[in-house]
Amino acid sequence: MKNHFIVRSRRIAVAVLIPALIQSLLPISALSEVAYAADAALKNPYLDSLRRDYYVEECKAKLGDAAKKPGCRIAPRLNAFVEWMDSIGGAPHDSVYGKALKDHYASLASNKTRYAADVKGWPLIGDASAPLTVVMYFSGTCPLCKRNFAELHHEVTKGRFKGRVKIVAKPFGVNALNKALVAAYDMGRFTDVMLALARAEGRVDEETVYGIAESMYFVRDKFKAVAESQSVADRVNASYAEGKKNGVELVPTYIIGGRRYESVSNTWWIIDTFEYIAGETGKK
Repeated sequence: MKNHFIVRSRRIAVAVLIPALIQSLLPISALSEVAYAADAALKNPYLDSLRRDYYVEECKAKLGDAAKKPGCRIAPRLNAFVEWMDSIGGAPHDSVYGKALKDHYASLASNKTRYAADVKGWPLIGDASAPLTVVMYFSGTCPLCKRNFAELHHEVTKGRFKGRVKIVAKPFGVNALNKALVAAYDMGRFTDVMLALARAEGRVDEETVYGIAESMYFVRDKFKAVAESQSVADRVNASYAEGKKNGVELVPTYIIGGRRYESVSNTWWIIDTFEYIAGETGKK
């Protein structure tokens, strides 16, 4: 499949994943430093100039100089992001790259607007005492949400963010699947059902969730009654209203330490943002 960028509202979704092997060898910042030390020109001249001339406010320098500046934690990550865009290519216009870098910077920058979310009474994944809270707005109808949930679940329960990051999952969208997932939470099996949905092949609908619930020995009529209850409907509506207030337009959307993640929906870059903001949290 041809690499390509898809521009959707405030977000740019990328339909290519970086090979897992590369991810396991070096952290993103290290990959950036190695690549930058080589000082090799990028394939795309526009990206080459963007890497050289983009101004990084937090480092008071252009990206080309900031990436070499000791103590500027954000620049190597921005530099790696530019190099990644160059490696996948496929944007319909150079301006897409500029917006992508701007959005990625906004997701990391410490001076951006903070967003609040009610985290009580919603599924929590990871250690409840972890210092960094990530709110994930999702929908059961969104394949990417379920895939990302499975990958991020591993990172915060068994991976490098165990004890460092916790995720609170909140439905965005008033639909039967979201209500069924809230019912699964009320019955103590939200994570199991979400992970099962991530493994499901083909179209996922309400019946898929009921089938998964039955495989987990839920009584179908009881589960359906909870899913269709007014209490669940009120909570799903409230979560949707909160998401809209926080500027959520598409799912998945993440609020990481109070910052709305604006960048690509690739879990590698979401995880890199965890790493960056968790590092800041750990200094406080």
